[in-house]
Amino acid sequence: MKIAVLGANNSIGSKIVLKAEEQGIGSVCVVDSFSNVPGNGKVLIKPCLDLTKDDIKDCHYVIDTISFLSISKFSSDDLPLWHLLEILKDSEVKLLELGSCTFLYSDNTRQRYVGSGDNEILDDSELKHEKLCINAYKRLSLCKNVKWSVLCPPLLLDKEGYASGKFEFHDDVLPVGLEGDSFISEADFSSSVIELLKKTFSDFSKGLNAKLNYFFRISRTLFHKFYHNHLKEKVDYLKEKIDYVLVRFFHKGELKNYVLVRYLIKELLLYFTVAFLFFFLVFF
Repeated sequence: MKIAVLGANNSIGSKIVLKAEEQGIGSVCVVDSFSNVPGNGKVLIKPCLDLTKDDIKDCHYVIDTISFLSISKFSSDDLPLWHLLEILKDSEVKLLELGSCTFLYSDNTRQRYVGSGDNEILDDSELKHEKLCINAYKRLSLCKNVKWSVLCPPLLLDKEGYASGKFEFHDDVLPVGLEGDSFISEADFSSSVIELLKKTFSDFSKGLNAKLNYFFRISRTLFHKFYHNHLKEKVDYLKEKIDYVLVRFFHKGELKNYVLVRYLIKELLLYFTVAFLFFFLVFF
């Protein structure tokens, strides 16, 4: 598996690249400058809006660590997400957005987003961030020609927290602990990204193997039917003719020095005949 990470030199992006390489996953770092580029993989130094389809054609996933986590830095129309949706249109390359808890549902009724409504605790910049995230997610939800998904952190994404190695995947409802806490360290969140990719890729591989096995079973069944319906009588007839030639000219049935010669000639004639008939029926 190979991934392209947008914003690979920011805090969360660099952790994802390093975690991916630990798991044997190839990476392409998409950055706007060469400073603090992690890992040993390919590096693309260009603005996200200049990224082309050819830049990521060899990747299985594009991971966007910028659009939602740094949404306040962009105008609504210049969000890297919209450019990614354009270049990934009808592509086999999948898009994974690192989202925001603001468009998780606040409870199991699924009637209200965490970031919707008034919140007196937040200042104006935080309220603006929440509104931008929700609007961008609603617009993303309308996209039908890109294979996208969003992985959202809990309420608090702790950049300085230590990795515990413990995390769970939930549905679209904000996870809250028994004590009302909702947080994850950035290290654990980056690990969850890699685990999600591995799980998704494993499920895809199992599905592909099942389809290939089904295809081979059908092909084998069709070949047997084709052989019995169209080739068997001709092959049996030719085997009789070959036996006649062997008896008439090579003394089949007599134990002489050229038993091996007769056997080889018979097998070669039979294989050549079957191959010729199959080639003729398929191509003519």
